Amino acid sequence: MRLLIILSDIYSARDIQQACRQTAGALISTMFALIFMAIFQPALAQDQSPVVVLNADNVGHDLVGHIDYVLDEEWALTPEDVVTPKMADQFLPIQTDYPDFGYVKSAIWLRFTISNQTGTEADWRLFFRENFMQVFNVFQHGTDGHLSTLILQDQDSVFSSRPTTQPELVVPFTLPPGETATFYVNYWSGGSSELSFSILTVEDMEAISSGLSAKNFIYYGMMVILTITSLIALIVARNPVFFAYAGYASAALMFIMHADGNGFKYLWPNAPAFNAFATVLFGSGMIGFGALFSKLFLQTGRRHPIMDKALIFTMAAVCCLVVSTLFVDDQLIKKSLVLLALAAIILFIVAGVVAARTRFKEVRFYILAWSGALVSSALMTSRHWFGFEISEAVQFDSIRMVMVSDAALMGLAIWDRINQLRQASHKALKENLVQAERNLHMNERLQELESRYQMVTQSAQQKDRVLADTLHDLRQPLYALRLNIHGLIHNTSGSTADQGQIEQSFAYLENLVEAQLDGSKSLEPLVNSTSVSVDEILNNIHKTYASDAQSRGLELRYEKTKASALVDDLVLTRVLSNLVANAIKYTQTGHIQIRCSENGETVDIEVSDSGPGLSADEFEQARKRATRLEKNKALEPGSGYGLAIVTELCEMHGLGFRLNDTQKKGTSLIIEVPRA
Repeated sequence: MRLLIILSDIYSARDIQQACRQTAGALISTMFALIFMAIFQPALAQDQSPVVVLNADNVGHDLVGHIDYVLDEEWALTPEDVVTPKMADQFLPIQTDYPDFGYVKSAIWLRFTISNQTGTEADWRLFFRENFMQVFNVFQHGTDGHLSTLILQDQDSVFSSRPTTQPELVVPFTLPPGETATFYVNYWSGGSSELSFSILTVEDMEAISSGLSAKNFIYYGMMVILTITSLIALIVARNPVFFAYAGYASAALMFIMHADGNGFKYLWPNAPAFNAFATVLFGSGMIGFGALFSKLFLQTGRRHPIMDKALIFTMAAVCCLVVSTLFVDDQLIKKSLVLLALAAIILFIVAGVVAARTRFKEVRFYILAWSGALVSSALMTSRHWFGFEISEAVQFDSIRMVMVSDAALMGLAIWDRINQLRQASHKALKENLVQAERNLHMNERLQELESRYQMVTQSAQQKDRVLADTLHDLRQPLYALRLNIHGLIHNTSGSTADQGQIEQSFAYLENLVEAQLDGSKSLEPLVNSTSVSVDEILNNIHKTYASDAQSRGLELRYEKTKASALVDDLVLTRVLSNLVANAIKYTQTGHIQIRCSENGETVDIEVSDSGPGLSADEFEQARKRATRLEKNKALEPGSGYGLAIVTELCEMHGLGFRLNDTQKKGTSLIIEVPRA
């Protein structure tokens, strides 16, 4: 009361009445404001993020900077929960160009507000650049508080349950001109959570769908042609590399069809569980068939064993990866698949580089093909493992281009390699033909020589002992020559025959026969002997009889020399041929050695063996014509002409012939030739 009295002294009654009216009005206004906020707060809460204003300039643009999100770790939020005022401040703005939270377990909620200011358009499409999400729901919340469901998809939803027939996730909605609505997208993926999208008119959506279909089916057609061509080549050529190539191209085709959504739309529309697994299956197929193609194309099993083991391990790894989807979380498998693809492509390139060190022309297109695949795989790895902002459209467009170019280059690599192998085959065939002609010519010469030998044999029955000696000298070299020629023709293992050796044998035998047919001129004493290289004659003797010695398990060797002798080369060849032939005949094991030493005015040529040996008496007896030692009769058949011919030739041409009685084991015979 005291306060009222004091106030009454200060203010008049009229002032007090006016103040009371103003206070009551303020209280009423405050009350109405509180009631208004309570009623319309849900509608106001949806305007927290910047509003997407649709006009003629921005239709079709992505919603960069206009999207908020919240992660529902417990999977507990419902559409009714997210539109309440208490959730308004829990949504956070997305700072990147499009939503992407990596490989997360949480359910994801997106929020964005759209205001239609076009003036004419009412029907719209939300175009999500994804073909499939294990969970995908979209809700529209109007300013009047009405919440409507635009699409509701879970892991069991078949393709026909979608509101549109586009292979991508397309959600139609109605927003008349001048109206505003907030949209909530609830989704979760068994792989990456990337979800880029835009708002389109119906006409724009149809134009984009037509363009995507044309682009996709051009790619599909090219891959189908390459696959069919490789299968036809497999049937015709029966080369397993075409099977691996067809498998790789088919897996690449199915991978992109799945990524485009056409696999789910056309091939397995009622199998959403398989659609979720298709990325692992076809991605692993690309890696596995790529490893098989590399193994077969590079022939690593035969040429590069270490690379071969690495490729086999890669094929085993992708098989284990596919099987592990039964036990391990899909997100981990899909993320690991991206890294495994990069590692596999690097391995394919390394294997190609290893092969290129010795056969670059065969693998040049192979390396180029996998180098292109490496770029696409690096983009995927950068996006999924290191968080680089690379849109899914860019990733899959790069895969399309790379797969087409790689498939074409791999086919070109196969053709190039087959062409080179064909050229190599033609070259080898030509060389074989030349060799066959050479062998035929040698056979003809051999047959002619043997024919002439038969003629000489028949006439020898009526000629003197000189002719018999000539026949004796022909027999053993002719046998050795036959061994050499057959070794050359049949490429007998261990044959020492070569062209020079055979030509020398032919020359020796032909000269010997010609001399005999011309009246045994070679047996007449020489008036003017010529200087010859002893080493050349010894080398020819070695070449002629090496195969004969080897066939008996003996080693025929000679020591090189620089000595020159004054003697007819045919006479010296006949003498040494008889000595070497005798040594081979009567030596059971061990070796025959030919060596030369200069001794004053003579060159001493020694032929020694590891056989049973000869005493001085036996040597003198063996030098007699048609005489054979008793101990030799049981070893080998013979005529007893060998040492007798050597003795007579040496006497006729002034050569020395003696037994080296200082050798303790075997036989050592020395020919003394005048030194040049």
